[in-house]
Amino acid sequence: MLDKCFNFVLAYPRSTVGEILDDLKPGKKDVVLDPFCGTGTTLLECKFRGIPSIGIEINPVCVLASRVKISWDLNLNEVRKYLDIVVERAQGEYV
Repeated sequence: MLDKCFNFVLAYPRSTVGEILDDLKPGKKDVVLDPFCGTGTTLLECKFRGIPSIGIEINPVCVLASRVKISWDLNLNEVRKYLDIVVERAQGEYV
């Protein structure tokens, strides 16, 4: 998963967020607000737990990483199509 691939210096582990959520016990009708969400660690942990969350971030790189980490509705056929294009082009370059 991207949270293991993209190491952001200021990020904290999901386990820390998990402990806080365990203490606060938000329900599925609650919404967690993370006003400085960085790469989305809190948003990801909330998503795993089925808790609605909202993140706010100004750094566009962090916004991208956060969106990728919490976007689980990929169309695998589209991904496969683009993967095939990338592989085809790479093979053409190195043949």
